[in-house]
Amino acid sequence: MSDGIIISLIVWGIGALFFCTSIIWHYKRNPNDKLPVWATILIIIFWFAALIMALLLLLALWIDNKYFTNEDDNNEYR
Repeated sequence: MSDGIIISLIVWGIGALFFCTSIIWHYKRNPNDKLPVWATILIIIFWFAALIMALLLLLALWIDNKYFTNEDDNNEYR
């Protein structure tokens, strides 16, 4: 696995932990302030959809870097 994918997964995991912890902390302080079930389901779906889209973007960047860059260009655009 490339370093970029590992770093992005670590960042995503830290974000997920922070997100879940903040929701639990909020509901422990205000137990009467509940999200509807549909809103919670949407949050979970969009959270994982964002992970899938980020991984697809990283895959596209990896394919572009591996197969469509020329070593003779020295990263200069002509």
